[in-house]
Amino acid sequence: MGRAMALDISRRRRLLIRYAVVGLWVLLIPSPAFAVSAALEAPAQVTIPATFSLALSHNAINFGSMRPGAFSGSKPKNVQFGFEQGLIITATSNNGLPWQIAMNATGPLQSGADTIASTAFQAFGWVVAGEATGTFLRGTAAAVSTIPEVIYTSSAAEGVNTPSGSKVHMQFQLADPDNTIPGTYATTLRFTMTE
Repeated sequence: MGRAMALDISRRRRLLIRYAVVGLWVLLIPSPAFAVSAALEAPAQVTIPATFSLALSHNAINFGSMRPGAFSGSKPKNVQFGFEQGLIITATSNNGLPWQIAMNATGPLQSGADTIASTAFQAFGWVVAGEATGTFLRGTAAAVSTIPEVIYTSSAAEGVNTPSGSKVHMQFQLADPDNTIPGTYATTLRFTMTE
């Protein structure tokens, strides 16, 4: 009997092992009805600041020393790649809206109480293909006004032109009148970008 029990016990162990192995296979191949899942969420975010700015390639326009009755020629020259670049105004925006640039002098060229007629101080400019796609309104030389005058209007595509911006080129010239009294004459040019 001890032997029969041993066989019986041994068969039970084999049966238990077989069921256990079969049970493992059932657990290792999950049934869709008993699928288990776990999920976690991780928020991601970025803040893009608004960009709306103007930059100038030169801090000043200097005509140097001139004789009364002389013509300055176009300033600044700023020759790059064999071409005069002038004063480069770079306008940058990512607001998605059309914008414009206006220019004015804060007053006439003045030295103490003496002034040079505003008609003698003139500006003109241009855009280069690939640098801007809007409309430049000052293609021929005209007097620099003390009242802001729109010189460039953006295209719809320039509402977002980051990071390189749109570039507008300008040059200035001065026809010094014959009767100019000696002195250092100065004014300030103001460029304003608005939407």
